[in-house]
Amino acid sequence: MGTLIQGGTGTSLAIVRYVYLVQDSSDAVRMGGTPSNVYTTFQTAYDAANALQVSLGGTNTVVILVGNTTAATVGNLTLTANYNRFVLIKGINLQSSILGNIIATNATGNGFTVGNAIAPVLITDVTIGTISTNATGATGSSGAVTMRLTNVQLGNISTAITNVLNTTGNGGTVSAASNTSNFAAFGNIATSSRSSTTNAGNVAINISSFSFGQITTANGNLNGAVSLTAQAGFFGTRVLVSSLGGGSVGFTMQNGQISQLDLSTPGNITISEAVVGTLTVVNTSPTLTPNTLTITDSRLINRVVSNYLTVIKAKLSSFDSIEDVGDNSIISNCVFDGVSTLGISSTIEGIGPGCSIYNCTVLQGALGIDNSSPVTVNGFGTIFVNGIGPNVTII
Repeated sequence: MGTLIQGGTGTSLAIVRYVYLVQDSSDAVRMGGTPSNVYTTFQTAYDAANALQVSLGGTNTVVILVGNTTAATVGNLTLTANYNRFVLIKGINLQSSILGNIIATNATGNGFTVGNAIAPVLITDVTIGTISTNATGATGSSGAVTMRLTNVQLGNISTAITNVLNTTGNGGTVSAASNTSNFAAFGNIATSSRSSTTNAGNVAINISSFSFGQITTANGNLNGAVSLTAQAGFFGTRVLVSSLGGGSVGFTMQNGQISQLDLSTPGNITISEAVVGTLTVVNTSPTLTPNTLTITDSRLINRVVSNYLTVIKAKLSSFDSIEDVGDNSIISNCVFDGVSTLGISSTIEGIGPGCSIYNCTVLQGALGIDNSSPVTVNGFGTIFVNGIGPNVTII
């Protein structure tokens, strides 16, 4: 069931033992599990693995080795405490090793955590249903989910405050990473809180390749930052980040595709080596510090910015159109090849004072400038200019 490995100096290394999660006895025989170590539901397998790890103590590890199972037979894992970080999950095959849901909620207090930054839950080669660490009662904060994934298919992850009466609890963070070249798929991720004085949980995904549905970190005051990084690329449907309390959160994206980004008071925004469908940036108050949007080596099919100001620093990128360019923005070495979706026959509209635009190319539409403060446009070649106010300089 496991071995004690001695180190070169005589010190004991961690013990690794196995609990087998199987669907029938023939699968157990094929996997080599002994009858006392074979279970047919996720709950009993976890309970057994947890008890075994406790008996081993220290940093010894127990692996739930998942055989050929189905979601209909395996059942859910319902936690009544924080997940034991020394119990790991490993499947024999991504397609046939299937678990139910992991439910770590608490109706009267904090949601339970699944992994932590020091020892994330290791999950490999399995399909899992939903993961929920919601604080469903009128008080308490949601638990965090911290995972290291290798070839994993996940359903929805929810670390949100789900009770409308809970205006004091914070949403839990969701963090997923891997140090190997692999793929992970997520459903929707939600980390929202319920009040402008509470925090939505952060979301940080750094995996070689991954996909997701919608990420929502709405209603947070100070947190709710989203960071998405992939070496081989990722694809997402929508990201919604908002801050009712006016707190500064952030968004970073590298090497991926997102159909829709809705960012409300997101603070600093960084997009690099990416493709974005529709991007909406909303600063909810003129008294707040302007958002800074940095875009590098990216393709934005359509970009819309709503009041208030957003400072844009764009280079080596292409756009269909830009509306509401904030004061003191710098746009360089970019290509504009579309027509505004707002019905304005220009590629760039609403350029604020103090902007600089140079070494750019307009393939379709026209350049529209309707501000009375100085704007410098350099290197466009042949352009069409509409609505030029006084003190605007075209170079």
